Amino acid sequence: MKKMIQILALSAMSLCTCAYADNQFYIGLGAGYAGAEDMPQGDTFANVDGVTSQGDSSETASNYGGRIAVGYLWDTQTDFAYGLETAAAYYGVTKYSNDAASVEMNYYGLELLGVGELSFDKLRLIGKAGISDEQFHPTKKNIENNPNFTSSQQVLPEVGAGLAYSFTQDLQVGITYYHTFGTQVSFNSDGDATKLPSVDLVLLEMAYFL
Repeated sequence: MKKMIQILALSAMSLCTCAYADNQFYIGLGAGYAGAEDMPQGDTFANVDGVTSQGDSSETASNYGGRIAVGYLWDTQTDFAYGLETAAAYYGVTKYSNDAASVEMNYYGLELLGVGELSFDKLRLIGKAGISDEQFHPTKKNIENNPNFTSSQQVLPEVGAGLAYSFTQDLQVGITYYHTFGTQVSFNSDGDATKLPSVDLVLLEMAYFL
């Protein structure tokens, strides 16, 4: 009986373990909070050339973001794996408007990140670092010819950290925080509105290993 219990215990442990077994491709999907930092106050929208204030200006942020990723992890024959990940991300939109005009400031990112994962049975601690080609694409009304609101892009540093749970050898679900390091955006002078802000993402993510 004691031997049978030992066999059952060992079998259960072998079913529970989610250590890295092979080099693996994976695809990832994520959705959740997105917020651009260093954005102008709503009342400064009246400073833009051709947007003379006709009533109060307002600022509205849509804090929804998402991310689609493809990556590859190398097995080290231990509880640690490392790899590379490329992703397309939506960083959200901030809208400025008054009675004269409006602009929706949409932000996106094309990311290339190094990935490190440490496995504790079914739990995975995840760290990421790399670059984001952050992009600004405005949707304008009544300010079409203003140089403050033209599309722009810049390669910026990005880091991420998360915690995931492996439900099976092929599927893990977790929460990941990402931060892209940008700069201050303003409406005070030409070109300042096209600068790329810092961005925070907090996403519920799923990764499927192929």
